Amino acid sequence: MRQSFKVNEQAYKSARNVLRFESMSQNIWPRARKLVGGSVTRRCSQCVISANVPGITLEDGLCNRCREFNHTETNAAEAAWEEKYLAHQQKQLDEILHAYQGQGPRRYDALVLFSGGKDSTYMLYRLKRDYPGLRLLTLTLDNGFYSRIALDTANEAAKKLDVDHLVFKPRS
Repeated sequence: MRQSFKVNEQAYKSARNVLRFESMSQNIWPRARKLVGGSVTRRCSQCVISANVPGITLEDGLCNRCREFNHTETNAAEAAWEEKYLAHQQKQLDEILHAYQGQGPRRYDALVLFSGGKDSTYMLYRLKRDYPGLRLLTLTLDNGFYSRIALDTANEAAKKLDVDHLVFKPRS
């Protein structure tokens, strides 16, 4: 019970510090910056890059890179290229996973790094659904920051998805 209180107290202090920082950056710093005048380097209002970075020019509060990125034609061309590239990568991965289903020399065909969080659980679910013959082994690397609850959640998710699950904790 004492440990639980300590964690909640630390979370409360962290949240309080974040709120203080946010209040300072939004309410106090804009006024204080006027007092220091030109001694503080100008920064882009979107990405916060310094005007002192070589190759960066600021106009109307935006750096040249943000202005280029915000240009819709450039974004549309990049998005189309990225979509085509990702589709090609997805097709290659799909071919590999289909080809190797049940083909591993031992008990498993693939190793999946698995945190037990939403993203890795969904990815594991998709692998099980889309490649039913793929024999998977999930691996969680406990770096010392996993809570008992997080590890239990990872174990439970792997169990519900009917995959073998290992937790590896290296020596500190």
